[in-house]
Amino acid sequence: MAKDDGLGLDFLTQIVNVHWGGGLHFLYSGADGMFGSRDGDKWEKLNTGAVPATGLAWVDDVWLAIGSGGPWRSEDGGKTWKAAGGPKFTQIAACKASGGIFAGYIQDEEGDHEEVYISRDLGKSWSKALDVPTSIGDDGYETAQILSGCGNGIFLSTIKGDTLFSSGDGCVYAAMDGAFGGRQQIWSGTNKFFGDPDPHSLAYSAGAVGFDSQRRLFCLMCYKQEGFGPGGSEGSLTDYSIIYATGSGGSFSGETEIIKHTRAPLADSYSDVVGGLAAAGGEGKFVGTYHDRFVDVSSLRADLVVAYFDGGSGTQTLITVPNMFSETASAQIGPVCWKPRSKSDMSTDTPTGTGTFACAAFGAQDGGVWIDNGGGGWHKTHNGQGFMDAPPAQRGGLAVGRLSWLGSDNGA
Repeated sequence: MAKDDGLGLDFLTQIVNVHWGGGLHFLYSGADGMFGSRDGDKWEKLNTGAVPATGLAWVDDVWLAIGSGGPWRSEDGGKTWKAAGGPKFTQIAACKASGGIFAGYIQDEEGDHEEVYISRDLGKSWSKALDVPTSIGDDGYETAQILSGCGNGIFLSTIKGDTLFSSGDGCVYAAMDGAFGGRQQIWSGTNKFFGDPDPHSLAYSAGAVGFDSQRRLFCLMCYKQEGFGPGGSEGSLTDYSIIYATGSGGSFSGETEIIKHTRAPLADSYSDVVGGLAAAGGEGKFVGTYHDRFVDVSSLRADLVVAYFDGGSGTQTLITVPNMFSETASAQIGPVCWKPRSKSDMSTDTPTGTGTFACAAFGAQDGGVWIDNGGGGWHKTHNGQGFMDAPPAQRGGLAVGRLSWLGSDNGA
């Protein structure tokens, strides 16, 4: 199988969804440099020692970063970085389990295996924890989609087909406290051919996992595509974005349809939706992202959208990319992260204010960081651009952790 230099869903780079209190800050990395923020609204640039990170992760006061020249590691709160050992990961993640765990994803040189490595010593050494063959039987396949870290778990989501013509099953591998279990097949794809009385296909692609510490629930995101079935003529296609399953302990079950778009091949207006594959959770709700491409043929636009669900407050478009021929290919939304509410009284551990969701999104002429301080409305707080040398889309990093060069944020 040919080597794939990135995960299958290229416009999503990393999910960071840690829920640890005590002086946490936002760290953003883009082509414009590295910036830190206490609240997500005001940003301070790191003028020396920055690295071009397309992915960031933090645990126990150690930062890891990946990019075209990485990986890198920082032990002084992101102020300085040194080259780190281990594979040149495509994705990295972290979770607060067994003293803190880093995880990294890479596909082998031949493209025959999807591999996840685990570090239990804060990124100093790595051991392979999961090896997923990309081929099944004579002509089947399994492809990694997203590596996530949240709660006490690391998750690798995949799409699997037992044969070349299988539409695809949505699967997930969960490592609770750093130990991977077997493959969970959460959603099952089906496939029928035109010669059948009722030709129909249904495909799933599992994506990011988020965690809400308030309800102690994990949430697995999914994208679903359905076509040639009841309710439409042959050639119709329905795209579902943000299908999700929830569960505790890293086990998932159930399915809920959140956003649905239908398109026909020759219609003047249609949607090509890919997404539901960036996620974060906090204060009883989850946030997911999706990429709505070619919404209106007359305007040739693509929307990058964030959606609240499971008791949330609807959707909001962050970026509209106007030209599908040159600019849509560079559109990217994600990562999404969550910063808990501040704690003004550490003796009583009483939280004040609201938690904050943050999202990095890039278009051909627009990009940067968007913040929602709990009110359900996103506003842009930093103008920036992703790295253009990270094809096929612009990419950048965003994460939550401690930044010593920002100083104290009064116990937030």
